[in-house]
Amino acid sequence: MKQLCRAAVLVMFSAVPLKAQPAAPAYVPAFTCQQESLGIRLPRTYPMLRRIAPIRAETVGEVTNWGAYQTVFRDLRFDGLHLQVVTFSNDPQRYMLAGASITDPQWTPEGLLRIGQTLAETRRRLSEFGVALSESLTIGGDGDAVTIRATAGHIVELNYSCYTG
Repeated sequence: MKQLCRAAVLVMFSAVPLKAQPAAPAYVPAFTCQQESLGIRLPRTYPMLRRIAPIRAETVGEVTNWGAYQTVFRDLRFDGLHLQVVTFSNDPQRYMLAGASITDPQWTPEGLLRIGQTLAETRRRLSEFGVALSESLTIGGDGDAVTIRATAGHIVELNYSCYTG
C-alpha cells in the first residue's frame, strides 16, 4: 500500500509542469537610471524637465505629507516618453526620477541603448563596457534597473525602474 501511495504522489508531482526561473538581470554595480552611458539624460531641474517637449498628459498621484514639506508622485507623458517623477513642495526645482518608458528614438540619441537598435548591436556595444546582456534583457544595479523590450531582434522599448528611497 505504501508503495502505491508513493507511486501516486510521484505521478501527481511529475504531471505538474515546472516553471523556469526568470533569468537574472545583468548586474552593473554603478548603474543608475540617470547614469551617463546606460541611463536617461534628463534636465537637472523640474521646470526644465517640463519644457523638454509638449506634455501630452499629466497625472498627479500620491501626495505624502512629511511635516515640513510634501512629496508628489507625478506621471508625465510626452510623445514616445513616459516619466514618473517625485517632486518636493519645499524645493520646486528638485525632482527624483521613479521610472521611465521610452518608445521613440528621439529620446535615446547617444546612449548605449537606443530604440531601433538590434539586440546584436546592443550586446556588442555593452560588451565594450564589460556588460553582458542577460537573457532577461535587464540590466540592474543596487537600486535601479532597465529592461529592454525587443521585437524582431530590435529594441522597441526601454523601461527604467528607479529607486527613490
